[in-house]
Amino acid sequence: MDWLLWALFSTSREQTADIHEHEEELNGYIEALETLAGEKFQDVHSQKEGVRSMRINQDPVAMLHRPLAWYFVRVLHNSTLVQNG
Repeated sequence: MDWLLWALFSTSREQTADIHEHEEELNGYIEALETLAGEKFQDVHSQKEGVRSMRINQDPVAMLHRPLAWYFVRVLHNSTLVQNG
């Protein structure tokens, strides 16, 4: 349900004060997906606290900036590996 909240309404359980306003629509989508999959999904959120769905536009991305010289060294290294097989 968390992923559907993010994908369809750009929100989460923590950000939504009243989840019941979206609950009927979300349950309809979940039932349709269960029918297509041929099995019933478990409500993992209620069983395991701390488990979250990955939300690409909201989760932080750890980036490491490297100097341009780093990429020259990598190109030389890779080309040496290719030549020496």
